[in-house]
Amino acid sequence: MTSTTDRVHAVVIEAIAESISVDPATIQPDTAFEDDLGIDSTELIGIIVDIETALQVSLKGVDYAGLKTPADLVAATLARLRVAEPA
Repeated sequence: MTSTTDRVHAVVIEAIAESISVDPATIQPDTAFEDDLGIDSTELIGIIVDIETALQVSLKGVDYAGLKTPADLVAATLARLRVAEPA
């Protein structure tokens, strides 16, 4: 069974790859959105919306400016999923 972390990572990478039309295998956790992939803030918002839809989670209130890499986006998404889980 796939862990939540693995699923979130896969969704994040796929959303990024689809947004900028690249092979998902070329995107590493520490790949810089702006410097390495050319993703601007508008594109990042679109990626975030795709992730929210795929995982049915709200990333509202996340510091988008602090999201510099896929690893940052995975961590922010996991934090939101953990908050949304029933205790």
